[in-house]
Amino acid sequence: MTNHDTDILATLKHFRDDVPDMPMSSYAAIHGQVFGASTPRATRRSGTVFTRGRVAVAAAAVVVAAAGAFGVTGLLGSSTTTPTADAATILQRAGSSAQKLPPLQVAPTGWIYREVVRQNGLTVLTERSWQRADGSQPGRVVTTTTGAPSAFDGTRTLPVTAATSPVALTDRSYLALQGLTDDPQTLITDIRNDPRTRADISKNGTTSDVAAWEQVRELAEILPADKQDTLFTAAKEISGLTVVRGVTDAAGRPGTALQISDPRLGSIGLIFSDTDGRFLGERITNPGSGSVMFSSSVVRVAAVAAIGVVPVR
Repeated sequence: MTNHDTDILATLKHFRDDVPDMPMSSYAAIHGQVFGASTPRATRRSGTVFTRGRVAVAAAAVVVAAAGAFGVTGLLGSSTTTPTADAATILQRAGSSAQKLPPLQVAPTGWIYREVVRQNGLTVLTERSWQRADGSQPGRVVTTTTGAPSAFDGTRTLPVTAATSPVALTDRSYLALQGLTDDPQTLITDIRNDPRTRADISKNGTTSDVAAWEQVRELAEILPADKQDTLFTAAKEISGLTVVRGVTDAAGRPGTALQISDPRLGSIGLIFSDTDGRFLGERITNPGSGSVMFSSSVVRVAAVAAIGVVPVR
């Protein structure tokens, strides 16, 4: 790979100063698969405070073209579009499953531990993160690659999180998220009015439904279990969701995907367990071939006493 090639891809990732960067999941997959070189270190959020950057409108056609040419073959699923009623049923079941999960008992000075498996192209990673419950201290993410070490491996610091509005929902602390509304209609209104949703629409030209679904998939990984119920009920108000059955998440668990078409990236979906309906993770697939370009799976969430502590299984 020449310096010229690197410069072109870097320009694609950071298009303009007034437009957020391309999502790292897309950049990493394109970089590693197009050039066959080491994959850049991931900077996408780890289920705490980092959110995906939004891809520049001017670069969208290039992103989709590259994804179409170099998408990684994965478990594609067995269906195409199904009625919206099916999506609502899946979301309702996911909410009911979330209600049954025991709440985390965590003090404001405690820490939320999350373990997430991520697939970036051909690379499978495990991210372990610690977020201070009240957001008052920096957190930590430790990333390790399954198999041979990669450029993703390492430790990074998460910034202090904010407690309340008007900060974007995905930037709030765990305790602040516990205080979100229990009313689904109010929550979907808050999501549509969220600063990140509005920015996605104004800067990237996405529809309100696509932008809202982006926020739902961000929140699904970080919300307390009881708020997931409200979130998934609220998501039934989003139009354009389709169902793909017979998929597998990044951790190998069987499920059903609910997805929406984003012209910048492909089909963006959440995966729900076929066993009990609970939320498992997310994936981005090529809209033409259905191949999986990126996926992630939440495998563990726990309350711990200090940063760096890994709970005993």
